[in-house]
Amino acid sequence: MVACLVLPVLAACSRPVIVDAAPSSTDPACSTVLTALPDQLGELTRRETTSQATAAWSDDQGTTVRLRCGADEPAPTTDPCTVVGGVDWITDSPTPDEVRLRTFGRSPTVEIIFPADHQDGTDVALSSVSTVAKDFPQDRTCT
Repeated sequence: MVACLVLPVLAACSRPVIVDAAPSSTDPACSTVLTALPDQLGELTRRETTSQATAAWSDDQGTTVRLRCGADEPAPTTDPCTVVGGVDWITDSPTPDEVRLRTFGRSPTVEIIFPADHQDGTDVALSSVSTVAKDFPQDRTCT
């Protein structure tokens, strides 16, 4: 009887995180990004995802950070730009509850989306992606 109670809990823990594939997720450079990603972002643990060229980290409280490689390239913008490891990152908010960071001027574009009230570990993701993305072709920079 105990095994029946434990198995559903384990099955729930192993469900993949739903992350839609980005338009250019088949770009071969995306595999380089995914292999450079850490298993932990602060207290968040890397989870299996439902789509190619994606990653996710979450905790037991439902906090989830999602990453997509091959995302739409951001157009020139007045949104804030931060340089991490020589890579420009544009910051915006696709919803009031989320923050999105996207590489700017490099192909393929990588995006990281996280809850606005949870930034723990995102610096690790930015550093990991920047280490790889600095070698991607660059055609624009933030000004």
